Amino acid sequence: MKDENNGVPMTDYVGLKSKLYSTKVLQTEEDVTKNRKKMQDAKYDDEEIDAEIKNMVITKKAKGVKSSILKTEITFEDYDECLDSFKQKIVSQHLIRSEKHQVHSIIQQKIGLSYEDDKRYLISGTDNTLPWGHNAIPSTSSKKKDGCRCSH
Repeated sequence: MKDENNGVPMTDYVGLKSKLYSTKVLQTEEDVTKNRKKMQDAKYDDEEIDAEIKNMVITKKAKGVKSSILKTEITFEDYDECLDSFKQKIVSQHLIRSEKHQVHSIIQQKIGLSYEDDKRYLISGTDNTLPWGHNAIPSTSSKKKDGCRCSH
């Protein structure tokens, strides 16, 4: 199995659906001090350093959302809020497109985070899910909201 955290323990996970999740990993004070010094030597200002150090322990994945939007506009707390309150987060991203050799820029509005998952059934009263078609799902049930949150 692939270790995406290089042996560092994961502390929090919020999974909304396939290819839409965020994780936090443990960061020691030694790591924070080392990274802060490295960034101070590179002449970053204190606000940039604090933001970068906070994001070093967070992994955010959202298929179809530009990485710059993930880095600047979407936070770990947004994933958590989306799961808890069943809200969607709409993001705006700028794209450069070409049609018939004509280049133009567009602003795209899209759903960046969504609690709705069409591949899983949420078991009532829990964060546990089952795949659609599982024999433990009542036959009269309709699709329900999905999400998974694990914390240590």
